Amino acid sequence: MTTPSPECARLAAALREVKEQTGLSMAGLASKTLFSKSSWERYLNGKTLPPREAVRELCRLAGAPDGRCLALWEIAESEWRGRGTGEPRTEERSREPKPSPTPAPPPPPAPPPAPPPQEVTRAGHKGLAAVAVLASVSAVAVGGVAVALFLLPDQDVGSRSSASPSATGPRCRGAACEGKSPMHMKCGTGPDTLASHRTATGAWLELRHSEECGTSWARMWGTRIGDRIEMTVSGRDGRDDLGGRDGLGDGDGRVRSAEVEDDVDAEAYVYTPMAVTRPGAVVEACFQPAAGGRRECFDGSVDQSGRPPPLSVAPPKVTGMATLPNPLPRLATLGLPLPPGRLVDETPDGPWHEPLLWYADRPASPGDWSALAAPAARAGLLPVLVDTEGVHGGGPESWALRPELMSYPGDHDAEEVLAEFWEEHQEVYEAEYEEGAPGPDWPGLSSAGSPDAGSPDAGSPDAGPPDPDPDMRAAEVADLVCDGGADAFHHPSLALVPTRRSADIPAAIGWTGPLNHDNDVARLCAVLRSWEDRFGIRVVALTSSDLLVSVAAPPTTPAEAEAIAAEHLAFCPDAIWQTGPGDLVSYAKDLIGQRRWSFWWD
Repeated sequence: MTTPSPECARLAAALREVKEQTGLSMAGLASKTLFSKSSWERYLNGKTLPPREAVRELCRLAGAPDGRCLALWEIAESEWRGRGTGEPRTEERSREPKPSPTPAPPPPPAPPPAPPPQEVTRAGHKGLAAVAVLASVSAVAVGGVAVALFLLPDQDVGSRSSASPSATGPRCRGAACEGKSPMHMKCGTGPDTLASHRTATGAWLELRHSEECGTSWARMWGTRIGDRIEMTVSGRDGRDDLGGRDGLGDGDGRVRSAEVEDDVDAEAYVYTPMAVTRPGAVVEACFQPAAGGRRECFDGSVDQSGRPPPLSVAPPKVTGMATLPNPLPRLATLGLPLPPGRLVDETPDGPWHEPLLWYADRPASPGDWSALAAPAARAGLLPVLVDTEGVHGGGPESWALRPELMSYPGDHDAEEVLAEFWEEHQEVYEAEYEEGAPGPDWPGLSSAGSPDAGSPDAGSPDAGPPDPDPDMRAAEVADLVCDGGADAFHHPSLALVPTRRSADIPAAIGWTGPLNHDNDVARLCAVLRSWEDRFGIRVVALTSSDLLVSVAAPPTTPAEAEAIAAEHLAFCPDAIWQTGPGDLVSYAKDLIGQRRWSFWWD
């Protein structure tokens, strides 16, 4: 699980302090709000950004002014906003400690305001000392973003165009910035992210660019003592012989490096010095872990306008977790055989910064999935059917998509997620069990399935010959949905989502169907990933609250079915108790040979 960013850690610490004032336990908070006990645990420990409503509810329960917490939420929300694609996007901060992933005690009283920041002398790779003026925030009851701007002048909350070379603006531009700290020179005010990468050791890396300063730098966090990052810059065509004016900048061949020197560094952002980067420059960063192992490199570029390519993150040069570019903004240029359709970027808080999905204006027909799946996948898009006029709501524009609530599926462990859900509902499970079903304790993950030998009922729409290919099975189930074979889907249209794994589709679009069960659907996507690996599932169709997956290797025996039924119960209790047969044994019998699994959250 990724280390909380300083912004989210600071918010979590403030929320823990307010929670102590309520005198309520996690279960007590859950009983008095719309958010579950497990959700509050994640909010209070910085694992997930809470909704704004949760922050206000907590302050209301404590009888405390919400201005301070909402100001911190504004800052954390700005940092979190890039995580729908799996990569954190944070505004610059220097030497701000990040908490341990384990729950921390309530924070001590805030220290007095720090003296004016000074540049760190060694190596020149760190920014300013952490701003300790948060103590003054508690006196501010309202103000939101205004408070954030007052507390953290390096945070760009407003429009970039509003920035001016004032006392809070950049202290250098162009060649004058070469080799200097991006934080001390205040070039870290609202920078662009050229590329992001997560290393095999769990460290996060980013290449950053300031249009205002005309410079780029690299930063890392979640690191260990001795970890090292190096950044080089080449010219428009990737050559290293295109020196800029004054012998500085693009293609000068110089290496800007930074190293984690002590425990303080390991708990903070660590930056390389800046390099002048002009339009067309290619910036590369390489990470060398202290413990040895492979050197991991990735790059990004500044386009001819002087800005990084819009909505794009350069892919890494090694297999890793760097984000992919979102192809949807250039969908018309990809040459895909698409019918008329529309891009969706609507959220309850206004347009998202990039399209979340595309879907066709007309209902899908059998064969549409097969015709589009392969070419779309080559372009970085995966298909899914979305119901546009179903009984559970209209099209995706009306689904209250919340990408800002989503973490990254790869940061969660499927068994931990299911065990947590199981523990939350343990008393209910124990009361509902029939003889022969698993006991009240979490039984663990079931074993992987075997290639399907066909449904035992040859007359059912799910019957057929063996077909172990997950993508072929997905196309088969999609055709079934298009032909009216799935009750929840009345007007399914073909949609495309920018993601690499089918299991990640709900998180990639910010789907909130399971909101009453868990508002961070990335945790459920971690389970879908596990099912993808063990059973060959694919996410095939969505309504505002329904999820349908295809299954290439379903359970074939009662024992296998009962084991996976327990996972389904933790994943979506409503699928058993409300839309299902009402008991686990009967539900398990229905799973034998079943090529599609359906889930619905109340």
